[in-house]
Amino acid sequence: MKKSLVIAVLVIIGTLIAHHVNAKNQIGVYLTAQDYKEKKLSYAGGSKIRLNNSVLELPYITVIDSNKTIKLKKSEVFGYAEADSKDFRFYNNTQYRILEAGPITIYVQSEHVAQSKGYKVKQNYYFSTTVSGKLMPLTLNNIRQAYHANTQFIEQVDQYFSNGDVTVFDSVHNMYKLNYVFAKAQNK
Repeated sequence: MKKSLVIAVLVIIGTLIAHHVNAKNQIGVYLTAQDYKEKKLSYAGGSKIRLNNSVLELPYITVIDSNKTIKLKKSEVFGYAEADSKDFRFYNNTQYRILEAGPITIYVQSEHVAQSKGYKVKQNYYFSTTVSGKLMPLTLNNIRQAYHANTQFIEQVDQYFSNGDVTVFDSVHNMYKLNYVFAKAQNK
């Protein structure tokens, strides 16, 4: 049983590393979720991507490719890759950074919160049960609801996350603890 858990964790870690190595230092657009899974970038290479993240939050991105300007609707594009190996997904015309695309895909979105003296950046975490699935806030209750039929996983979640913080990164296994617990529950 321990051997199969180790194998499952190694497979997940290998997949995550492959995602980062394949797209390292390339920018481009993922037209579909399948493109993201395969790390197949469109408009890669010499392209520039402008997200149009103004106060108005426009529903499209602008790609400048070979001196051609192309506007792509956020609702028709899966996401994009930045040069520093960061991948993003569009969901309801809003961008979310993909932190980990394991069995549970984990995202973060930065929010500027006004305070008495300036702004504070707050990190809001989200998850989806598949890479192209619906995004939900990453909370213990939402995990329980999304995976209610997977009783082994829910038992493990209750054991490992009794304090309620499901956003913990496991530096020993180099992955989010939630995905580690998921892999462990699948091998019981």
